[in-house]
Amino acid sequence: MDTSTMTDAELDIAVATDVMKWAKDEPWLGHERPYVGIFPDGAFNVYTPESNHWSPATDMAHAWEVWEELERQGMRPGIYTRGTNGYRVHADAGGNFWADADTACRAICLAALAAQEKT
Repeated sequence: MDTSTMTDAELDIAVATDVMKWAKDEPWLGHERPYVGIFPDGAFNVYTPESNHWSPATDMAHAWEVWEELERQGMRPGIYTRGTNGYRVHADAGGNFWADADTACRAICLAALAAQEKT
C-alpha cells in the first residue's frame, strides 16, 4: 500500500480497517451525519468512511487510540521530534518500522500501517 500520497481521509480509513480491525460499513441510515460505532467491549466496531467523528490523521486524541492499539498488539511505539522537520514514529513488529511526517498524528498512523503490513 502506497501511503505517501494518501489524503487524511484515506489514511483514516486505512487505519480504521487495517490497524484497528474495525469493519467498514455504509453510513447508518436515519442520521444527519454518519457515525463510527465503537462499543467498549470490542465485540462490534464499525467504521464508516464518511464519518468525520474519528480522524487519527488529524486529531491527537484519536491518534493516541492508534498508539494504544499498537501497544495492545505487543509493539513498542516511540515518537521523536525532528525539530522543524516534523515527527518520526517507530513501531517494533519484529523489526523497526519508521514513518516521518509533518504532524505527530500522521506519523503515528503511517508507522502503524507500516507495522501491520509486516506482521
